[in-house]
Amino acid sequence: MEPNALPVDKEKSFSLKKLLESLIHSGDDHLNKEELNKVLQICGENSEYIKQSFKYIFKLLEKKHAEIRFSATQLCHELFMKFEEFQKLLISDIHLFFKYTMGIKASEPLPPPKATANKLKKSSMQYFLQWHNKFSRKYFKLKLALEYLDEIEHVDFRTFEIVDPKERKEREEKEKISKKLMKARLDKLSGQMKDLIPEIRCTLTSLESCFELLLPSPVNDELTNGDSNYEEDMRLFGVVNPKHVVPIEIKLSDKVPIKIDDENSALIDAAKDAYTLINNRFLPKVKAWIEIINKGEGERHNLKEAIVLCKQLENATLKYHRLDFINEKQEVKEDEVSTDSELEEVEEPKPPPKKKIHVESSLFSTSSEDKKIEKNKTSHAEDTPKSQPGPSNVQINDRKKKLLEVAPKLPFDIDLYHWEDEKLATPTMIATNTEGARFWGGGTEDLVELPIPDGASALRTRVIEFAGEWKPVNHTCRAPLSSGKLCPRQDREKCPFHGIIVERDDTGKILNKEDEDKVAKSKPNDVPDWQDPKLLAEIKAQTGLDLKMPEKGKRKKKKKKYPGLTDLNEIKNTPANRISKKIFNKKAVARVAATLDKIDQKKHRDKFGDQFNYVHGT
Repeated sequence: MEPNALPVDKEKSFSLKKLLESLIHSGDDHLNKEELNKVLQICGENSEYIKQSFKYIFKLLEKKHAEIRFSATQLCHELFMKFEEFQKLLISDIHLFFKYTMGIKASEPLPPPKATANKLKKSSMQYFLQWHNKFSRKYFKLKLALEYLDEIEHVDFRTFEIVDPKERKEREEKEKISKKLMKARLDKLSGQMKDLIPEIRCTLTSLESCFELLLPSPVNDELTNGDSNYEEDMRLFGVVNPKHVVPIEIKLSDKVPIKIDDENSALIDAAKDAYTLINNRFLPKVKAWIEIINKGEGERHNLKEAIVLCKQLENATLKYHRLDFINEKQEVKEDEVSTDSELEEVEEPKPPPKKKIHVESSLFSTSSEDKKIEKNKTSHAEDTPKSQPGPSNVQINDRKKKLLEVAPKLPFDIDLYHWEDEKLATPTMIATNTEGARFWGGGTEDLVELPIPDGASALRTRVIEFAGEWKPVNHTCRAPLSSGKLCPRQDREKCPFHGIIVERDDTGKILNKEDEDKVAKSKPNDVPDWQDPKLLAEIKAQTGLDLKMPEKGKRKKKKKKYPGLTDLNEIKNTPANRISKKIFNKKAVARVAATLDKIDQKKHRDKFGDQFNYVHGT
C-alpha cells in the first residue's frame, strides 16, 4: 500500500466488485446509471478502489465474449475521463486495450457475437480519439499510440475501421479511374449539347409558331397606348375602372377542340412531327444530360442551360396534349353507322331443355322393357297438370310389385337347407400325416377322416351382425386445459387425456360429487408409495438428500448465471454444425474411407483380374 493511501474497507471492495460484475455482465448497450454512479462514488473515496477496479476490468477484457468486452470498454471510458490514477494505469497497458477491443491482429480476432464485435471496434476507436484530443498534451504516449495506429496498423479514424494498405491503394486507383471517365463523359456531353441545342430550339420555335397559327390570340393595342379618352368611353359601357384585372383560372385538363380541314391540315402535320421529335428524342436526351451533370463533381456550368431547356420542352408537350384534333369526315361516317334503322334485333337461341332422369328407374330397372314403362310413366306424369292430386295407394302398390319382380334375389342361408333334416350327418375332415415327406406318401388307405367338433350344430345356426343405430355425440369433454380453454374432444364415454366424460360447467368444474368420485377412481395412481411427498420431506430434513424422481418429459433447466448475455453455445448449435459433427466424425470418416477402398479394389480386380502382374500386386 502507498504511504498516502487510505485503508481499504472489505465490505466496500466486495460491493465494488459486485457492481462491476453486474455492469459488465448486463449485456445491454448502455451502462446502468445508478450502478455507475455508485462505482464512481466508491472509486472517488480511495485510489486503491481504482486499482482494484482496473485489475478486475482488464481481467474481464480477456473473456471471449464481445458483449462483456463492450461493457468493459464503456466502463473504462467513464473511469478514464474521471480519474487521473486510472488514466496512468490504462496508458501503461494501452497495447492490451488495443488488443482486446480493436482486434488489430488478424490472428486474434474479436469474439462473437459479430454485431457486438463491430460495435466494440468502432466505440473503442472513438473513445481513444477522445482521449487523444483531450489528454495528448499531458500524456505523450497517446500521440505515439495514434501514430502507431494510423501508420502501422492502418486504422482509419474517419470511418473508424482498419483498412488494408492494398485495399486502400485499390480504392484510390478506382476513384482516379472513375474521375477520369466522368471527365471524359462530361467533355463528350458538352460537345453533344453544342451540336444539338440549336436543332432543339429550332424545333421548339416551329411548334410554338404552329400553336400561334392554330390558336390566334387577339392583342388590345389601346391598353398599351394609354389614351385619356379610353376611360371615358369605357364608362359608357358600364366599366368604372378599366385597369381592374380579373384573374381567370385555366385548367390544363380542359382540351381545345380543333377541326381538321384542308387549310390547317399542313400545320397540324408539322405540329405532330415536331411533337414526336421532342417527346421521343429531345426530352429524354436533355433529362439524361441533367443526370450526368449531377453525378459529376465541380463542373456544372451546363446544368442551368439544360434545366431551362427541359422546362421549355415539357411545357411544349403539355400544350400539345391540350389540343383535341377532330376530323369531320370520321364524324360523318360514325353518324351514318349509328342510325337505328339499319340495326336489327337478333334473338339469342335458347338452350334445349334438360331431360329429367328418374332415380328409382335407374336404380332398379335392368331390362329395356322396364325402361320403356318408366319413360311412359314419366311422360304421363309431366302431361298431368299441377292442380291434379298425387297418385293413389293402389298405383303405388302396383309399382312396388313391378319393381320387386325386377329386383335381384339372394338365396337363403345354409341353416335353412338343413332346417327340416332330422338326421344330419356330421361333417368330417381328412387328417394329414406330418411325419411323411411332401412328395412321398402312402396310398388312400392310410387317410383317416375325423369329425369336425360342433359341425352339425354349426350347419343349423345363422350369425347375424347387428350394428344398431348410430347416435351422434353432442357433448364435449370440457376438461380445463393449461392454455385456459376447455377440451374440445367429442368422445362418447372416455377422453384419452382426461378420463371419463362427465357434466361440467363453463369453467370446467364437475357439477356432481358422484362424478368427481368416478373421475378420481378412473385416474391411475402413477406416484409410488416411496415417492410420497411427506416421506421425501422427512428424509431430506434428516439426511439432506433429495430423493424425488424427475417427472417424465420435464428436465430441470439450469439457471443462467448472467441471463442478460447471449449464450454463445446456442449460436454455435445450428443445424449445419450438428450435421457436420455427425458427418465428419472420426469413426464415420474411417468407415466411408474403408468402403471406398473396397469399391476401388473391386474395380481394379474386375479390370485387371486376368493379368498375372496386377493380381499378385493387389
